[in-house]
Amino acid sequence: MEDNNADGLDIGHIYVKWTNEYKKAREYLFGMEETEQNFKVALELFMEESVKGSALAMFDIGRIYSDGLGVEIDMVKAHNYYEKALFGFQKTESQKAWEYTEYRIGKMYSQGLGTEKDLKKAAYWFNLSAGKRYKYAQYSLGGLYYRGQGVEQDFQTAFSLYINSTKQGFPYADLEVAKMYRDGVGINKDANESNHYFEKAFVGFEKLEKQSCDDKIQYRLGWMLQNGIGTHRDILKAKEYFEKSAKFGNIFACYSIAKIILAEDNPTDEEVKKAIDYMHIASDSGNKFAQYSLCKIYLEGKHTMKDIKKAITLLTLSAEQDNEFAAYKLGMIYLKDEEVSKDINKAITFLTQSAEKNNEWASYQLGKLYLMGMNIPKDTEKAIEYLTKSADQGNQFAQYVLGKLFLIGKDVPKDKETAIKFFTLSAEQGNEYAKFFLENMDKFRETSVGLCASRMFHHMSKIFEDNIPLNKSKSGLKIDSKLLRKLKAKKISQGHKRDDHEERMTL
Repeated sequence: MEDNNADGLDIGHIYVKWTNEYKKAREYLFGMEETEQNFKVALELFMEESVKGSALAMFDIGRIYSDGLGVEIDMVKAHNYYEKALFGFQKTESQKAWEYTEYRIGKMYSQGLGTEKDLKKAAYWFNLSAGKRYKYAQYSLGGLYYRGQGVEQDFQTAFSLYINSTKQGFPYADLEVAKMYRDGVGINKDANESNHYFEKAFVGFEKLEKQSCDDKIQYRLGWMLQNGIGTHRDILKAKEYFEKSAKFGNIFACYSIAKIILAEDNPTDEEVKKAIDYMHIASDSGNKFAQYSLCKIYLEGKHTMKDIKKAITLLTLSAEQDNEFAAYKLGMIYLKDEEVSKDINKAITFLTQSAEKNNEWASYQLGKLYLMGMNIPKDTEKAIEYLTKSADQGNQFAQYVLGKLFLIGKDVPKDKETAIKFFTLSAEQGNEYAKFFLENMDKFRETSVGLCASRMFHHMSKIFEDNIPLNKSKSGLKIDSKLLRKLKAKKISQGHKRDDHEERMTL
Protein backbone atom coordinates (compact mmCIF):
# COMPACT_ATOMS: atom_id res chain seq x y z
CA MET A 1 0.00 0.00 0.00
CA GLU A 2 1.06 3.56 -0.65
CA ASP A 3 -0.11 6.97 0.48
CA ASN A 4 -0.99 8.90 -2.66
CA ASN A 5 -1.50 12.03 -0.59
CA ALA A 6 2.17 12.25 0.37
CA ASP A 7 3.40 15.79 -0.28
CA GLY A 8 6.65 14.64 -1.85
CA LEU A 9 10.27 15.72 -1.80
CA ASP A 10 12.55 16.92 -4.58
CA ILE A 11 16.26 16.30 -3.99
CA GLY A 12 18.33 17.38 -6.97
CA HIS A 13 17.40 15.32 -10.01
CA ILE A 14 15.76 12.58 -7.93
CA TYR A 15 12.32 13.24 -6.53
CA VAL A 16 9.52 11.41 -4.74
CA LYS A 17 6.33 13.26 -5.64
CA TRP A 18 2.82 12.30 -6.69
CA THR A 19 2.85 14.76 -9.60
CA ASN A 20 -0.17 15.16 -11.89
CA GLU A 21 1.76 13.36 -14.64
CA TYR A 22 2.55 10.45 -12.33
CA LYS A 23 -1.07 10.23 -11.17
CA LYS A 24 -2.22 10.15 -14.81
CA ALA A 25 0.14 7.27 -15.54
CA ARG A 26 -1.31 5.41 -12.55
CA GLU A 27 -4.82 5.94 -13.89
CA TYR A 28 -3.85 4.21 -17.14
CA LEU A 29 -2.10 1.44 -15.22
CA PHE A 30 -5.07 0.57 -13.02
CA GLY A 31 -7.97 1.90 -15.08
CA MET A 32 -10.35 4.38 -13.48
CA GLU A 33 -13.98 5.34 -14.12
CA GLU A 34 -13.03 7.97 -16.70
CA THR A 35 -9.79 6.34 -17.90
CA GLU A 36 -9.71 2.99 -19.67
CA GLN A 37 -6.88 0.72 -18.58
CA ASN A 38 -3.97 0.88 -21.02
CA PHE A 39 -0.63 -0.65 -19.98
CA LYS A 40 1.18 0.69 -23.05
CA VAL A 41 0.24 4.31 -22.39
CA ALA A 42 0.96 3.86 -18.68
CA LEU A 43 4.48 2.62 -19.44
CA GLU A 44 5.15 5.54 -21.81
CA LEU A 45 4.07 8.07 -19.18
CA PHE A 46 6.06 6.35 -16.44
CA MET A 47 9.12 6.39 -18.71
CA GLU A 48 8.75 10.14 -19.20
CA GLU A 49 8.52 10.64 -15.43
CA SER A 50 11.43 8.29 -14.82
CA VAL A 51 13.71 10.28 -17.13
CA LYS A 52 12.86 13.39 -15.11
CA GLY A 53 13.99 11.58 -11.94
CA SER A 54 10.76 10.19 -10.42
CA ALA A 55 11.63 7.31 -8.06
CA LEU A 56 7.94 6.43 -7.90
CA ALA A 57 7.76 5.99 -11.68
CA MET A 58 10.94 3.89 -11.63
CA PHE A 59 9.29 1.56 -9.11
CA ASP A 60 6.13 1.18 -11.20
CA ILE A 61 8.15 0.44 -14.35
CA GLY A 62 9.87 -2.29 -12.36
CA ARG A 63 6.49 -3.73 -11.49
CA ILE A 64 5.30 -3.60 -15.10
CA TYR A 65 8.28 -5.66 -16.27
CA SER A 66 8.13 -7.96 -13.25
CA ASP A 67 4.44 -8.82 -13.71
CA GLY A 68 4.39 -8.66 -17.51
CA LEU A 69 1.72 -5.96 -17.68
CA GLY A 70 1.38 -5.31 -21.40
CA VAL A 71 4.99 -6.39 -21.97
CA GLU A 72 7.00 -9.60 -21.86
CA ILE A 73 8.20 -10.40 -18.36
CA ASP A 74 11.79 -9.19 -18.05
CA MET A 75 13.21 -9.71 -14.56
CA VAL A 76 16.54 -8.08 -15.47
CA LYS A 77 14.83 -4.83 -16.50
CA ALA A 78 12.52 -5.09 -13.50
CA HIS A 79 15.47 -5.41 -11.12
CA ASN A 80 17.29 -2.48 -12.72
CA TYR A 81 14.30 -0.17 -12.32
CA TYR A 82 13.62 -1.37 -8.77
CA GLU A 83 17.28 -0.73 -7.96
CA LYS A 84 17.01 2.83 -9.32
CA ALA A 85 13.82 3.39 -7.31
CA LEU A 86 15.45 2.16 -4.09
CA PHE A 87 18.40 4.47 -4.69
CA GLY A 88 15.97 7.35 -5.19
CA PHE A 89 14.09 6.60 -1.97
CA GLN A 90 17.34 6.27 -0.01
CA LYS A 91 18.80 9.49 -1.44
CA THR A 92 15.62 11.38 -0.59
CA GLU A 93 15.63 9.93 2.94
CA SER A 94 19.30 10.81 3.45
CA GLN A 95 18.53 14.48 2.78
CA LYS A 96 15.45 14.62 4.98
CA ALA A 97 13.96 11.90 7.19
CA TRP A 98 10.41 11.16 6.05
CA GLU A 99 8.03 8.41 7.16
CA TYR A 100 6.88 7.78 3.59
CA THR A 101 10.33 7.01 2.16
CA GLU A 102 11.20 5.02 5.28
CA TYR A 103 8.15 2.86 4.65
CA ARG A 104 8.92 2.44 0.93
CA ILE A 105 12.52 1.43 1.67
CA GLY A 106 11.28 -1.07 4.25
CA LYS A 107 8.85 -2.58 1.72
CA MET A 108 11.61 -3.05 -0.83
CA TYR A 109 13.87 -4.81 1.68
CA SER A 110 10.97 -6.98 2.88
CA GLN A 111 10.22 -8.14 -0.68
CA GLY A 112 13.75 -8.16 -2.06
CA LEU A 113 13.01 -5.60 -4.78
CA GLY A 114 16.11 -3.94 -6.24
CA THR A 115 18.16 -5.48 -3.45
CA GLU A 116 18.58 -8.71 -1.53
CA LYS A 117 15.71 -9.55 0.77
CA ASP A 118 16.65 -8.48 4.29
CA LEU A 119 13.90 -8.68 6.91
CA LYS A 120 16.06 -7.17 9.66
CA LYS A 121 16.64 -4.07 7.54
CA ALA A 122 12.96 -4.04 6.64
CA ALA A 123 12.05 -4.09 10.35
CA TYR A 124 14.49 -1.23 10.99
CA TRP A 125 12.93 1.02 8.34
CA PHE A 126 9.35 0.08 9.24
CA ASN A 127 10.12 0.89 12.87
CA LEU A 128 11.37 4.37 11.95
CA SER A 129 8.21 5.04 9.97
CA ALA A 130 5.83 3.44 12.49
CA GLY A 131 7.38 5.60 15.20
CA LYS A 132 5.93 8.56 13.30
CA ARG A 133 2.49 6.87 13.38
CA TYR A 134 2.51 5.99 9.68
CA LYS A 135 -0.33 3.46 9.46
CA TYR A 136 1.10 1.45 6.54
CA ALA A 137 4.38 0.95 8.39
CA GLN A 138 2.55 0.04 11.60
CA TYR A 139 0.71 -2.67 9.68
CA SER A 140 3.83 -3.99 7.94
CA LEU A 141 5.87 -4.03 11.15
CA GLY A 142 2.98 -5.79 12.89
CA GLY A 143 3.21 -8.52 10.26
CA LEU A 144 6.91 -9.02 10.95
CA TYR A 145 6.28 -9.35 14.69
CA TYR A 146 3.39 -11.74 14.06
CA ARG A 147 5.52 -14.03 11.89
CA GLY A 148 8.78 -13.51 13.77
CA GLN A 149 10.57 -12.24 10.67
CA GLY A 150 13.53 -9.92 11.22
CA VAL A 151 12.37 -9.51 14.82
CA GLU A 152 11.58 -11.84 17.69
CA GLN A 153 8.03 -13.16 17.38
CA ASP A 154 5.69 -11.22 19.65
CA PHE A 155 1.92 -11.54 19.15
CA GLN A 156 1.08 -8.82 21.69
CA THR A 157 3.31 -6.30 19.92
CA ALA A 158 1.85 -7.34 16.57
CA PHE A 159 -1.69 -6.83 17.89
CA SER A 160 -0.79 -3.42 19.32
CA LEU A 161 0.68 -2.27 15.99
CA TYR A 162 -2.32 -3.56 14.05
CA ILE A 163 -4.72 -1.78 16.43
CA ASN A 164 -2.82 1.51 16.04
CA SER A 165 -3.09 1.11 12.28
CA THR A 166 -6.84 0.36 12.40
CA LYS A 167 -7.44 3.52 14.42
CA GLN A 168 -6.23 5.46 11.38
CA GLY A 169 -8.52 3.59 9.01
CA PHE A 170 -6.53 0.82 7.33
CA PRO A 171 -8.62 -2.24 6.32
CA TYR A 172 -5.64 -4.60 6.01
CA ALA A 173 -5.01 -4.02 9.72
CA ASP A 174 -8.73 -4.51 10.45
CA LEU A 175 -8.50 -7.91 8.77
CA GLU A 176 -5.52 -9.01 10.88
CA VAL A 177 -7.12 -7.79 14.11
CA ALA A 178 -10.28 -9.72 13.20
CA LYS A 179 -8.28 -12.92 12.72
CA MET A 180 -6.42 -12.46 16.01
CA TYR A 181 -9.71 -11.99 17.90
CA ARG A 182 -11.14 -15.02 16.09
CA ASP A 183 -8.17 -17.28 16.90
CA GLY A 184 -7.29 -15.86 20.31
CA VAL A 185 -3.75 -14.98 19.25
CA GLY A 186 -2.17 -12.11 21.17
CA ILE A 187 -5.58 -11.33 22.66
CA ASN A 188 -8.47 -13.25 24.21
CA LYS A 189 -10.94 -14.77 21.76
CA ASP A 190 -13.90 -12.52 21.08
CA ALA A 191 -16.34 -13.50 18.32
CA ASN A 192 -18.21 -10.19 18.41
CA GLU A 193 -15.03 -8.13 18.07
CA SER A 194 -13.81 -10.46 15.35
CA ASN A 195 -17.00 -10.04 13.31
CA HIS A 196 -16.90 -6.27 13.85
CA TYR A 197 -13.38 -5.98 12.44
CA PHE A 198 -14.09 -8.36 9.54
CA GLU A 199 -17.07 -6.21 8.52
CA LYS A 200 -15.02 -3.04 8.98
CA ALA A 201 -12.28 -4.52 6.78
CA PHE A 202 -14.71 -5.38 3.99
CA VAL A 203 -16.24 -1.90 3.93
CA GLY A 204 -12.76 -0.37 4.00
CA PHE A 205 -11.54 -2.55 1.13
CA GLU A 206 -14.55 -1.55 -0.97
CA LYS A 207 -13.76 2.15 -0.47
CA LEU A 208 -10.08 1.65 -1.27
CA GLU A 209 -10.83 -0.38 -4.39
CA LYS A 210 -12.95 2.44 -5.82
CA GLN A 211 -10.08 4.86 -5.25
CA SER A 212 -7.13 2.80 -6.48
CA CYS A 213 -8.27 -0.38 -8.32
CA ASP A 214 -5.41 -2.22 -6.55
CA ASP A 215 -5.20 -5.91 -7.52
CA LYS A 216 -4.35 -6.94 -3.95
CA ILE A 217 -7.48 -5.22 -2.65
CA GLN A 218 -9.57 -6.78 -5.41
CA TYR A 219 -8.23 -10.20 -4.46
CA ARG A 220 -9.06 -9.61 -0.78
CA LEU A 221 -12.61 -8.55 -1.64
CA GLY A 222 -13.04 -11.63 -3.81
CA TRP A 223 -11.72 -13.87 -1.05
CA MET A 224 -14.06 -12.36 1.56
CA LEU A 225 -17.08 -12.67 -0.74
CA GLN A 226 -16.14 -16.22 -1.68
CA ASN A 227 -15.93 -17.27 1.98
CA GLY A 228 -18.68 -15.05 3.40
CA ILE A 229 -16.28 -13.27 5.76
CA GLY A 230 -17.24 -9.74 6.77
CA THR A 231 -20.11 -9.89 4.30
CA HIS A 232 -22.63 -12.33 2.85
CA ARG A 233 -21.31 -15.06 0.54
CA ASP A 234 -21.56 -14.09 -3.13
CA ILE A 235 -19.62 -16.27 -5.58
CA LEU A 236 -20.60 -14.28 -8.68
CA LYS A 237 -19.36 -11.02 -7.17
CA ALA A 238 -16.24 -12.79 -5.89
CA LYS A 239 -15.58 -13.95 -9.45
CA GLU A 240 -15.80 -10.37 -10.71
CA TYR A 241 -13.21 -9.14 -8.23
CA PHE A 242 -10.90 -12.11 -8.86
CA GLU A 243 -11.10 -11.44 -12.60
CA LYS A 244 -10.23 -7.77 -12.12
CA SER A 245 -7.26 -8.75 -9.96
CA ALA A 246 -6.14 -11.50 -12.34
CA LYS A 247 -5.82 -8.97 -15.18
CA PHE A 248 -2.91 -7.49 -13.22
CA GLY A 249 -1.26 -10.90 -12.99
CA ASN A 250 -2.21 -11.47 -9.34
CA ILE A 251 -1.37 -15.17 -9.04
CA PHE A 252 -3.67 -15.76 -6.06
CA ALA A 253 -6.59 -14.29 -7.98
CA CYS A 254 -5.67 -16.34 -11.06
CA TYR A 255 -5.69 -19.49 -8.96
CA SER A 256 -8.93 -18.60 -7.16
CA ILE A 257 -10.96 -17.77 -10.26
CA ALA A 258 -9.71 -20.91 -12.01
CA LYS A 259 -10.83 -23.04 -9.05
CA ILE A 260 -14.27 -21.41 -9.04
CA ILE A 261 -14.81 -21.97 -12.76
CA LEU A 262 -13.64 -25.59 -12.71
CA ALA A 263 -15.90 -26.32 -9.72
CA GLU A 264 -19.01 -25.09 -11.56
CA ASP A 265 -21.53 -27.68 -12.75
CA ASN A 266 -21.45 -26.94 -16.46
CA PRO A 267 -18.79 -24.39 -17.37
CA THR A 268 -18.60 -23.50 -21.06
CA ASP A 269 -15.61 -24.58 -23.12
CA GLU A 270 -14.54 -20.95 -23.26
CA GLU A 271 -14.72 -20.64 -19.47
CA VAL A 272 -12.76 -23.88 -19.00
CA LYS A 273 -10.04 -22.66 -21.36
CA LYS A 274 -9.87 -19.37 -19.46
CA ALA A 275 -9.63 -21.23 -16.16
CA ILE A 276 -6.77 -23.42 -17.37
CA ASP A 277 -4.97 -20.37 -18.77
CA TYR A 278 -5.30 -18.65 -15.38
CA MET A 279 -4.08 -21.80 -13.64
CA HIS A 280 -1.03 -21.83 -15.93
CA ILE A 281 -0.26 -18.19 -15.09
CA ALA A 282 -0.33 -18.96 -11.37
CA SER A 283 1.60 -22.19 -11.84
CA ASP A 284 4.29 -20.58 -14.00
CA SER A 285 4.71 -17.93 -11.31
CA GLY A 286 5.58 -20.65 -8.81
CA ASN A 287 2.27 -20.97 -6.95
CA LYS A 288 2.52 -24.46 -5.45
CA PHE A 289 -1.25 -24.84 -5.08
CA ALA A 290 -1.83 -23.98 -8.73
CA GLN A 291 0.88 -26.45 -9.74
CA TYR A 292 -0.85 -29.13 -7.69
CA SER A 293 -4.32 -28.37 -9.09
CA LEU A 294 -3.02 -28.22 -12.66
CA CYS A 295 -1.26 -31.55 -12.26
CA LYS A 296 -4.57 -33.16 -11.24
CA ILE A 297 -6.15 -31.83 -14.44
CA TYR A 298 -3.39 -33.43 -16.53
CA LEU A 299 -3.57 -36.66 -14.52
CA GLU A 300 -7.32 -37.04 -14.97
CA GLY A 301 -7.54 -35.61 -18.48
CA LYS A 302 -10.88 -34.06 -17.50
CA HIS A 303 -10.63 -30.63 -19.12
CA THR A 304 -7.63 -31.24 -21.36
CA MET A 305 -5.57 -34.05 -22.86
CA LYS A 306 -4.17 -36.43 -20.27
CA ASP A 307 -0.44 -35.85 -19.89
CA ILE A 308 1.30 -37.87 -17.18
CA LYS A 309 4.71 -36.35 -17.91
CA LYS A 310 3.43 -32.78 -17.40
CA ALA A 311 1.53 -33.86 -14.31
CA ILE A 312 4.61 -35.35 -12.67
CA THR A 313 6.70 -32.28 -13.56
CA LEU A 314 4.11 -30.02 -11.91
CA LEU A 315 3.80 -32.29 -8.88
CA THR A 316 7.56 -32.29 -8.46
CA LEU A 317 7.70 -28.48 -8.63
CA SER A 318 4.94 -28.25 -6.03
CA ALA A 319 6.54 -30.87 -3.76
CA GLU A 320 9.85 -28.99 -3.93
CA GLN A 321 8.01 -26.10 -2.29
CA ASP A 322 7.02 -28.36 0.61
CA ASN A 323 3.48 -29.03 -0.58
CA GLU A 324 2.61 -32.12 1.47
CA PHE A 325 -0.29 -33.04 -0.83
CA ALA A 326 1.89 -32.99 -3.94
CA ALA A 327 4.53 -35.09 -2.20
CA TYR A 328 1.85 -37.58 -1.10
CA LYS A 329 0.37 -37.88 -4.59
CA LEU A 330 3.84 -38.36 -6.11
CA GLY A 331 4.58 -41.05 -3.56
CA MET A 332 1.37 -42.89 -4.43
CA ILE A 333 2.01 -42.58 -8.18
CA TYR A 334 5.43 -44.21 -7.83
CA LEU A 335 4.00 -46.82 -5.48
CA LYS A 336 1.03 -47.99 -7.56
CA ASP A 337 2.75 -48.98 -10.82
CA GLU A 338 -0.10 -47.53 -12.90
CA GLU A 339 0.66 -44.13 -14.51
CA VAL A 340 4.44 -44.72 -14.32
CA SER A 341 6.69 -47.66 -13.54
CA LYS A 342 6.82 -48.52 -9.88
CA ASP A 343 9.78 -46.95 -8.08
CA ILE A 344 9.74 -47.87 -4.41
CA ASN A 345 12.68 -45.61 -3.53
CA LYS A 346 10.97 -42.53 -4.97
CA ALA A 347 7.70 -43.58 -3.36
CA ILE A 348 9.34 -43.81 0.07
CA THR A 349 11.16 -40.49 -0.44
CA PHE A 350 8.02 -38.53 -1.32
CA LEU A 351 5.79 -40.24 1.24
CA THR A 352 8.39 -39.52 3.92
CA GLN A 353 8.55 -35.87 2.85
CA SER A 354 4.77 -35.64 3.12
CA ALA A 355 4.66 -37.44 6.47
CA GLU A 356 7.24 -35.02 7.86
CA LYS A 357 4.74 -32.27 7.05
CA ASN A 358 2.20 -34.18 9.15
CA ASN A 359 0.17 -35.64 6.30
CA GLU A 360 -1.79 -38.42 8.01
CA TRP A 361 -2.28 -40.44 4.81
CA ALA A 362 1.43 -40.46 4.01
CA SER A 363 2.15 -41.73 7.53
CA TYR A 364 -0.54 -44.39 7.11
CA GLN A 365 0.89 -45.61 3.79
CA LEU A 366 4.44 -45.71 5.17
CA GLY A 367 3.20 -47.64 8.19
CA LYS A 368 1.61 -50.25 5.92
CA LEU A 369 4.72 -50.53 3.74
CA TYR A 370 7.10 -51.07 6.65
CA LEU A 371 4.66 -53.44 8.31
CA MET A 372 4.28 -55.68 5.28
CA GLY A 373 7.92 -55.48 4.19
CA MET A 374 6.93 -55.61 0.53
CA ASN A 375 9.67 -54.24 -1.78
CA ILE A 376 11.42 -52.82 1.28
CA PRO A 377 12.87 -54.45 4.41
CA LYS A 378 10.23 -55.05 7.04
CA ASP A 379 10.60 -52.65 9.97
CA THR A 380 7.96 -53.11 12.66
CA GLU A 381 9.33 -50.28 14.80
CA LYS A 382 9.02 -47.78 11.94
CA ALA A 383 5.62 -49.20 11.02
CA ILE A 384 4.24 -48.65 14.51
CA GLU A 385 5.82 -45.18 14.63
CA TYR A 386 4.15 -44.06 11.38
CA LEU A 387 0.81 -45.75 12.11
CA THR A 388 0.71 -44.18 15.57
CA LYS A 389 1.53 -40.76 14.12
CA SER A 390 -1.32 -41.15 11.64
CA ALA A 391 -3.69 -42.47 14.32
CA ASP A 392 -2.85 -39.55 16.61
CA GLN A 393 -3.95 -37.23 13.80
CA GLY A 394 -7.32 -38.99 13.78
CA ASN A 395 -6.83 -41.37 10.85
CA GLN A 396 -9.44 -44.09 11.39
CA PHE A 397 -7.68 -46.58 9.12
CA ALA A 398 -4.40 -46.34 11.03
CA GLN A 399 -6.35 -46.68 14.27
CA TYR A 400 -8.02 -49.83 12.94
CA VAL A 401 -4.73 -51.41 11.82
CA LEU A 402 -3.14 -50.69 15.20
CA GLY A 403 -6.16 -52.21 16.91
CA LYS A 404 -5.69 -55.47 14.98
CA LEU A 405 -1.95 -55.50 15.61
CA PHE A 406 -2.32 -55.18 19.37
CA LEU A 407 -5.20 -57.64 19.42
CA ILE A 408 -3.17 -60.33 17.64
CA GLY A 409 0.15 -59.52 19.27
CA LYS A 410 2.39 -60.39 16.32
CA ASP A 411 5.66 -58.40 16.30
CA VAL A 412 4.22 -56.23 19.07
CA PRO A 413 3.26 -57.14 22.63
CA LYS A 414 -0.32 -58.37 22.77
CA ASP A 415 -2.41 -55.70 24.50
CA LYS A 416 -6.18 -56.07 24.49
CA GLU A 417 -6.77 -52.75 26.26
CA THR A 418 -4.73 -50.84 23.69
CA ALA A 419 -6.48 -52.74 20.90
CA ILE A 420 -9.88 -51.73 22.29
CA LYS A 421 -8.70 -48.10 22.56
CA PHE A 422 -7.72 -47.94 18.88
CA PHE A 423 -10.80 -49.86 17.71
CA THR A 424 -12.99 -47.45 19.69
CA LEU A 425 -11.32 -44.37 18.19
CA SER A 426 -11.78 -45.82 14.71
CA ALA A 427 -15.37 -46.95 15.32
CA GLU A 428 -16.32 -43.49 16.59
CA GLN A 429 -15.50 -42.23 13.10
CA GLY A 430 -17.81 -44.78 11.54
CA ASN A 431 -15.31 -47.53 10.70
CA GLU A 432 -17.49 -50.63 10.35
CA TYR A 433 -14.55 -53.05 10.65
CA ALA A 434 -13.56 -51.57 14.00
CA LYS A 435 -17.19 -51.78 15.17
CA PHE A 436 -17.25 -55.43 14.12
CA PHE A 437 -14.21 -56.28 16.25
CA LEU A 438 -15.52 -54.35 19.25
CA GLU A 439 -18.91 -56.04 19.08
CA ASN A 440 -17.36 -59.50 18.74
CA MET A 441 -14.26 -59.09 20.94
CA ASP A 442 -15.40 -61.72 23.46
CA LYS A 443 -16.01 -64.29 20.71
CA PHE A 444 -12.30 -64.42 19.82
CA ARG A 445 -10.57 -67.33 21.53
CA GLU A 446 -6.81 -67.37 22.03
CA THR A 447 -6.40 -70.03 19.35
CA SER A 448 -8.69 -68.34 16.85
CA VAL A 449 -6.78 -65.07 17.16
CA GLY A 450 -3.53 -66.86 16.44
CA LEU A 451 -5.01 -68.61 13.41
CA CYS A 452 -6.31 -65.28 12.10
CA ALA A 453 -2.90 -63.63 12.34
CA SER A 454 -1.39 -64.94 9.12
CA ARG A 455 -4.51 -64.08 7.14
CA MET A 456 -4.60 -60.59 8.59
CA PHE A 457 -1.04 -59.90 7.43
CA HIS A 458 -1.71 -61.51 4.06
CA HIS A 459 -4.55 -59.08 3.41
CA MET A 460 -3.02 -56.06 5.14
CA SER A 461 -1.99 -54.47 1.86
CA LYS A 462 -5.59 -54.60 0.63
CA ILE A 463 -7.24 -53.10 3.67
CA PHE A 464 -10.01 -50.70 2.66
CA GLU A 465 -9.62 -51.30 -1.06
CA ASP A 466 -12.82 -51.60 -3.07
CA ASN A 467 -12.55 -55.39 -3.34
CA ILE A 468 -12.84 -56.48 0.28
CA PRO A 469 -11.60 -60.07 0.80
CA LEU A 470 -14.21 -62.61 1.89
CA ASN A 471 -12.33 -64.77 4.38
CA LYS A 472 -13.87 -67.04 6.97
CA SER A 473 -12.01 -67.22 10.24
CA LYS A 474 -11.52 -70.42 12.23
CA SER A 475 -13.71 -68.92 14.93
CA GLY A 476 -16.66 -69.13 12.57
CA LEU A 477 -16.94 -65.33 12.39
CA LYS A 478 -17.35 -63.55 9.07
CA ILE A 479 -18.64 -60.26 7.70
CA ASP A 480 -21.90 -61.06 5.90
CA SER A 481 -22.58 -60.04 2.31
CA LYS A 482 -25.16 -57.46 3.35
CA LEU A 483 -22.56 -55.65 5.46
CA LEU A 484 -20.03 -55.87 2.64
CA ARG A 485 -22.47 -54.21 0.24
CA LYS A 486 -23.14 -51.53 2.84
CA LEU A 487 -19.43 -50.87 3.30
CA LYS A 488 -18.80 -50.66 -0.45
CA ALA A 489 -21.71 -48.25 -0.92
CA LYS A 490 -20.47 -46.11 1.94
CA LYS A 491 -16.94 -45.96 0.52
CA ILE A 492 -18.18 -44.97 -2.92
CA SER A 493 -20.55 -42.33 -1.49
CA GLN A 494 -17.60 -40.81 0.36
CA GLY A 495 -15.65 -40.60 -2.87
CA HIS A 496 -12.87 -42.97 -1.82
CA LYS A 497 -10.70 -44.43 -4.54
CA ARG A 498 -8.48 -47.44 -4.08
CA ASP A 499 -5.72 -46.52 -1.61
CA ASP A 500 -5.86 -42.89 -2.65
CA HIS A 501 -6.81 -40.83 0.38
CA GLU A 502 -5.89 -37.18 0.67
CA GLU A 503 -7.16 -34.16 2.49
CA ARG A 504 -8.75 -31.25 0.69
CA MET A 505 -6.36 -28.41 0.16
CA THR A 506 -7.38 -24.79 0.54
CA LEU A 507 -5.43 -21.65 -0.11
